[in-house]
Amino acid sequence: MNAPEAVLQHASHHAQLLAAIAELDYVPPALMQQERYLGGLEAEAKRAAENVQLLEQKTETERKEHERLRDSTARRLAAKMTGRKDKFEAKASKEEREYVEALEKAMQAKRQSAMLQDMIAEAKTVRADLQGKAERHRHAKQDLTKLYSKVFDGPTQAYPEDDQLEYQLQRAQGRYNETQGVLNRESQALHLLQAASRALSSCYSNVQEARDDSRWDMLGGGVMTDMMERSELSAAESFAIQTATYVQQAMLASPYVKPIGQINIAHG
Repeated sequence: MNAPEAVLQHASHHAQLLAAIAELDYVPPALMQQERYLGGLEAEAKRAAENVQLLEQKTETERKEHERLRDSTARRLAAKMTGRKDKFEAKASKEEREYVEALEKAMQAKRQSAMLQDMIAEAKTVRADLQGKAERHRHAKQDLTKLYSKVFDGPTQAYPEDDQLEYQLQRAQGRYNETQGVLNRESQALHLLQAASRALSSCYSNVQEARDDSRWDMLGGGVMTDMMERSELSAAESFAIQTATYVQQAMLASPYVKPIGQINIAHG
């Protein structure tokens, strides 16, 4: 069977293989990008876990100092007897404030660490899906190579331009992979920025609700209103952390993403 006859005989199978490959051509560069993204998340999660440990140690130190001063009846009595009651109470208040601040920072760090773990789990799910598709893509390309070998191995006078076309195909494939890689990175950055936008909107909503609760509290809303305000501010802080984390990951994916600055949530 000559080459033209072989081409006609295998044309249908060839078209199926090309379609399967074209459908999955985006996968190899996407998988590489996902591996880099996951590696960045895992490195960030490791740093976050170390930060949590340090902050927990600091919180424990501040707690002990606060409780030691708070529960020291002898010191309180001595300060009262020597006319240093105000100084003692100021120091006790300072220790309490430092303990609360340390506790809040530790809680923020834990929330960020938990969020990173969620992002890692999601990234691993995406990677597993891409790995399965990459395997299908690899098999389809292997089958195509076998088909070409079957049809074109040996002298092919009917297609003298075969080698030149193969070289052009390789160059085109290289350019495609490079372009697809850029597209994948920018698409991932867009996905992360969209998530950041949603988190920021939720943060804003919680701040607005906390402000409304604060107004009611000023009008005598009572303990329940105060608790609602604190709850809304805590939720806003969590969303602020999410926003910052998403933007940070988007910056790693795309050089065009710039930092948005720190989002501080004041606790009344």
